[in-house]
Amino acid sequence: MQTALFLLILAGGIGGVIVVLGASRRLPREWLAALRRVADELDLDYESGGWLGIPRAAGRIGDHGYALDSWVGSPGDEPKVCARIAVEARLPEGLELRKEGRISSFVRSLSRTDIQVGDPTFDDRFFVEGDRDVAVLARLGHRARRALLEASEAFDVQVRQGKLVWIADGLLNDKDVLLHVSRVLLELADALTEHAGRPAQALLHHAFHDEHLGFRRKALEALLEHQGRSHEAAEALERAGQDQDPGIRFLAARHRGEAGLAAIQALLTEGGLPASMREEALAVLGPRVGGGLSLDAAGAQDGELSLQRGDEGALSRAPVRKKRQTRS
Repeated sequence: MQTALFLLILAGGIGGVIVVLGASRRLPREWLAALRRVADELDLDYESGGWLGIPRAAGRIGDHGYALDSWVGSPGDEPKVCARIAVEARLPEGLELRKEGRISSFVRSLSRTDIQVGDPTFDDRFFVEGDRDVAVLARLGHRARRALLEASEAFDVQVRQGKLVWIADGLLNDKDVLLHVSRVLLELADALTEHAGRPAQALLHHAFHDEHLGFRRKALEALLEHQGRSHEAAEALERAGQDQDPGIRFLAARHRGEAGLAAIQALLTEGGLPASMREEALAVLGPRVGGGLSLDAAGAQDGELSLQRGDEGALSRAPVRKKRQTRS
């Protein structure tokens, strides 16, 4: 039984190779001509591939490796030859990014691997996986996210195995389209490698200059958690304490430990913290503050915090009593 299964798998693998080689030998002349024109335009090498290879245009453009070739997939009932462009971008190990679809939405609902960056539009558009959140956040700054969003409006772009990849629905013989997609992918590669090798500097920049507050908080949290002893983390703590956003100030105060308890108390009293941070703040302060913390029925509305101080200045616990609804 095992021998038969091995032979079946082996036959399937050989059959797949035959399909690829057979398809490559039947490539239209128009496609080969388009390959040559793109190679000439971008100053690339044109490789005929020989009898066993697949023709392609390949080389380096700036800091990035580039390849335009054909790829055999099965979007329908039968294998189909498609144009494929791949641009190397020196991306973090394990980073995978693809446009949201029904399948990835289902996978997201079952998996905890999808990285949420705090930019709602981006998070809804893309499914992101990575070995280290800190490396992913460092690369996905505002410029990179905007470029990915704009590109995804026109075509399907993916990040996998350290490359930006675009696969057309079939072979495209239009040189102008191939050149346009190539240039967009190269611009994306530049944006994604803008902070390559400098994650702490990138996160510091994102924490105070990104346009999306959610991403700012994620970047600061990653910086303090993973690069907490760096010069950038020390600078971030100092700047975060004066930030206008209560969430940013809370993250800084929480990182300071015991030294940050007074700041957390003040943030709870002032209000403005997101619900999840309020709950975390209460959990942090509860065991340490005399009497603990609670909601005040006189000033609380659906969980809004109103803290009261006792005679000795400690934050006191008051039971929550909801007002009865009277019938008229």
